[in-house]
Amino acid sequence: MKVASILTIMFSFSTLCLATVADENKQYKLKNAFKKLSFDNPLDLQHTDDGTNRIFVVSQKGLIYVFKNNPSVKSAKTFLDIRDKVTSGGELGLLGLAFHPDYKNNGYFYVNYTASNPLRSVIARYTVSSKSRNAANKNSERILFQVNQPYSVHMIYFKNFLFIPRKRDFTHPLIPSQEGTLSLVFGVMV
Repeated sequence: MKVASILTIMFSFSTLCLATVADENKQYKLKNAFKKLSFDNPLDLQHTDDGTNRIFVVSQKGLIYVFKNNPSVKSAKTFLDIRDKVTSGGELGLLGLAFHPDYKNNGYFYVNYTASNPLRSVIARYTVSSKSRNAANKNSERILFQVNQPYSVHMIYFKNFLFIPRKRDFTHPLIPSQEGTLSLVFGVMV
């Protein structure tokens, strides 16, 4: 699915969320913020909050793109390519990206992707390249968590936080409540 702008999708979701709490009489308009960019199956849009004014777009197939946050930007560079690790399609793929709060100094960022043999969800940490802040070091992967995924629907969703949906037959020694949250592991209650 080619998309003229990732922001159209993001603003659609934001508008839906805002409309539920906003005054019902207000009108919202969508705007194509990056008219010259197009992405294949974009799922997430992030920024590093490091003062560089860059945008990162996650593509389901296993690519993360980076570009300047400028409406006239003409191209995006590949920041990370892990298509060889990612199983994608339907609800599978590279599903999320989050930057460490001290990314500016340590260069850490985290991804959630679906891998195969066996089918599983993976949470991994990567590091930005020492040669270019617009490229990741693909060989720096450190797997922090993985869980087998017996179904082709994603079991973990990652959007600046992590959680596993409630499932009665899911057990994990670090999650005594078996409610499915990784709050004890990552310190985030969902």
